Amino acid sequence: MMSSFPLREYYCQSGYFLKIDPNGEVGGADRSGHKHAVFEVQTMRFGVVTLKAVHSGMFLSIDDTGKVHGKTQCDESCEFLEKLDPTGYYLVFQPCRFSAERWHLALGREGQSRPAHKIRDDQKSAWFLARAIGGEHGTEDDGGIEISQEMLKELGFTAATGLQK
Repeated sequence: MMSSFPLREYYCQSGYFLKIDPNGEVGGADRSGHKHAVFEVQTMRFGVVTLKAVHSGMFLSIDDTGKVHGKTQCDESCEFLEKLDPTGYYLVFQPCRFSAERWHLALGREGQSRPAHKIRDDQKSAWFLARAIGGEHGTEDDGGIEISQEMLKELGFTAATGLQK
């Protein structure tokens, strides 16, 4: 049974907000509210989530070589274990397919995605803070996305139930 949660953005300890561009490139936005940094989170099963960038429609994915990218279709490469870092304060995302190898999602010092096979959960570049989003947030003119009540309704969001399919 899948369930969904409100829209979120993810701030990385490297100083950037996780984003997926329409061309599938994963990187970091330098400010909150960037139109490609707003995600719909779906719980696939206990502790396993998918992250879909609302504006680009791309799912976060990690391929067999550790490259982080966006995909238009959700498959097993888009499923991540969402857990706490060793300090217990931040979220880390581990691709389910590579949990035995201990790969993790990370953003580098300049906002670039880092190869997942080189990242462990004790590295600050893999530490994220989640923030729920709702109402108006940024403007299209400054590269942000305006999330109006109408857009939330169109996406199926209600305050009581979260996003519904």
